[in-house]
Amino acid sequence: MDPLTHIVVGRAVVSVAGREDRQSLALGAAAILGALSPDIDGAVAFWGWDRYLRVHQSGTHSLPGALTTAGLAAALVRLFARRSRYAELLGAAALGAMSHVALDLVSGARIAAGWPLFDRRLSMPLVAMADPWLIGICVAGMLAWWPGRAHLCTAARLVVIAMSLFLAFKAAMLALAIRRTDAPMKDPSAIEARWDR
Repeated sequence: MDPLTHIVVGRAVVSVAGREDRQSLALGAAAILGALSPDIDGAVAFWGWDRYLRVHQSGTHSLPGALTTAGLAAALVRLFARRSRYAELLGAAALGAMSHVALDLVSGARIAAGWPLFDRRLSMPLVAMADPWLIGICVAGMLAWWPGRAHLCTAARLVVIAMSLFLAFKAAMLALAIRRTDAPMKDPSAIEARWDR
């Protein structure tokens, strides 16, 4: 999924979860860094794209890996926001990181969510990466919570509701497509969303 969607959804999820208080700037930073933190594995691409792809769908994108990167993101924010509690920053960063993994799952990534405990890969291919509808929802959300336009919690709720409705619609369309297909469904996880050619 694209960085813009990760940033907006991570921030919105933390806001909707009720993590807003007087330290909202620090919590927002933790949510955003947490939402981007699983992609730290991008550094592996310098040693080969094939290695990157193997690491990307396990490692930092597993639940233990995402929580570890969230912990690092919270620690980084804590360095600059001394008055903030690490536990609150960790909660915001962890919600952001989990939103990252969830978005990557719905964009068709085959993620080993339980790695290193087990290597079974999960995928729910509802949208293509950088889906224009999701980006549109995120841009509308960012414009809505631009300073002075709408309260952050209200705009965040609208982003989460719009995204949930859109993904539910895409899930219903995928289920309908699978039901109507004539192709044998030996491996339903091999289905992926693609741009029309």
